[in-house]
Amino acid sequence: MDLFQAGLATIAGGGVLALLVAAARRERLAVLVATAALIAGAAVAAWPAGRVLAGAPPLEARAAWSVPGGEWALGVDRLSAFFVVTVLGLAAAAGVYGAGYLEHYRGKKALGPPLLFFNLLPVALCVVCAARNAVLFLVAWEVMTLLAFLLVGFEDEKEEVRSAGLTYLVVSHVATLLVVLFFLVLGREAGSLDFATMAAAAARRPLPAGLGAALFALAVLGFGTKAGIWPLHIWLPEAHPAAPSHVSAVLSGVLVKTAIYALVRALTLLGPAPAWWGVALIVIGAAPIGLVALAFVRPARRGYPGPR
Repeated sequence: MDLFQAGLATIAGGGVLALLVAAARRERLAVLVATAALIAGAAVAAWPAGRVLAGAPPLEARAAWSVPGGEWALGVDRLSAFFVVTVLGLAAAAGVYGAGYLEHYRGKKALGPPLLFFNLLPVALCVVCAARNAVLFLVAWEVMTLLAFLLVGFEDEKEEVRSAGLTYLVVSHVATLLVVLFFLVLGREAGSLDFATMAAAAARRPLPAGLGAALFALAVLGFGTKAGIWPLHIWLPEAHPAAPSHVSAVLSGVLVKTAIYALVRALTLLGPAPAWWGVALIVIGAAPIGLVALAFVRPARRGYPGPR
């Protein structure tokens, strides 16, 4: 676990150093520093996660944290490892592309802040995947949201970019309120905000059917909005095109998928799941496919060739 945390610290430290170098008007060097730190840190952090994914024992690290109900509790099991390796791999590749992409803006826009924000984003995503305490999870979740907002707004001189960023921020925080409510209610039932305690309490004493259904709905709405599931995806068509290309790759490739991870992790904390939860998730996932199929079939029935 030390290697995992060291890798994340390397990525974050490279972003901070890049900000300082860019402030000294050495922007090309700043881009190189941020990119090199991202690649090196991703390799270091991905190594232990990859070992877990290959069958090694899960990793865990805990430390005291002077926050009510909070604890620095990280864990990498095979579920977390799959998402961590994906996040780090895609972020490193996008960072390499971004180094060339930002060259066009050198001397035109300050590059230090977006370099810092981009390096911090995969760190926040990995902490979301590894958090084993609700307070730590929510802190990382909020940091992830704010970093994505700042990166989407890179070209904030454009009205459409500002509008897309505001839509993303508002919708994301409505979803976050639902996620906070989910953990508060579940934590009250379990008597702790520790994930292991929550899961053990639900396994030992199943939640009442009504409460379980309410928590299921909160999880689907809260995490599903961030994942861009239909019809909660209103922020996605605006934010992704507005973001720089390498940022959009991370948003599309891993940020929305991290929300799927969070939904799966949250549902594991609720104990045995009734069959209708699975049916509901299948329907939610299949609905967009049905709508797309209708868009093609209905015009054809009227004698039109349909969308091209």
